[in-house]
Amino acid sequence: MLDTQGTFQIGKRNYLAARRILWKAGLLIRGEAVGGEVSRTTRLEVASGRMWIREGAGIDRELVGQRAGVRKATEGE
Repeated sequence: MLDTQGTFQIGKRNYLAARRILWKAGLLIRGEAVGGEVSRTTRLEVASGRMWIREGAGIDRELVGQRAGVRKATEGE
């Protein structure tokens, strides 16, 4: 069934659930790539923390920054 009126808003619900899970784990998001009508694929190298994203049929681009755009929350923040 097509959701032409945005009734289910699955993408938005998934986004909010993921943010909530990360927040509860004490992880703060430094950047994000959400919305629109393009698919995204991410790849994480666990040992180094390096992360890549591919949008649509494009090429992989590495996300840069402290621990691939995610940092651990510290007390007092």
